[in-house]
Amino acid sequence: MGVDNVDASNSCVPPSHPLARQALPLPTPTRGEPLRLDGDGGRLSEGDGARAPLVMYGWNKLVVVREVAVAGGGSPSPPPVGPSGAPSTGGFVYRGHSAPVTACAFNPAGTYVASGDARGRLRVWAYDHEEHLPRLDVQLLAGPIRDISWDAEGRRIAATGDGMQSPECSKAVQWDTGVKCGDLAAHSRKKGSSVAFRPGRPM
Repeated sequence: MGVDNVDASNSCVPPSHPLARQALPLPTPTRGEPLRLDGDGGRLSEGDGARAPLVMYGWNKLVVVREVAVAGGGSPSPPPVGPSGAPSTGGFVYRGHSAPVTACAFNPAGTYVASGDARGRLRVWAYDHEEHLPRLDVQLLAGPIRDISWDAEGRRIAATGDGMQSPECSKAVQWDTGVKCGDLAAHSRKKGSSVAFRPGRPM
């Protein structure tokens, strides 16, 4: 597949791409809006020399996963590899959203990413699969999703944001089915800016 006819059906550059390096956009803050950065890549960021540490953020309708260069002496490390084992291009861009991405987070193992957008849609997609296939795509909130959190087991996702006219501004759902698994109290203005799970049981 050539450079001019890239298949965008899988929301990413194909694994057989001829790219050697990418010029990734930097995070762009908006006044009065939170800028969420996530860098917990789990087993993909253990610093074993083959996989570089990661930082992830939303930029317009994209989810950008950028490799972070670590300065250090000693023997040269092997060239880093991407999430699917292919040679690294310095980062990765996911193009699966149709609205600006407002929050994104790795699961504890670093294998899946949950991302939310300005229309309240939540997508869960495979980070370490070469085609980055979606596992879940649901309309979660009536307004923008402001923050996303995985539980310590990687089985539940909590998201908060703008409830608009809906009575709920925060929800907790199963990561693979989107089934609601708990009630979260609404704030007085039906808006939430941050959410987090307790690191252990009870959650």
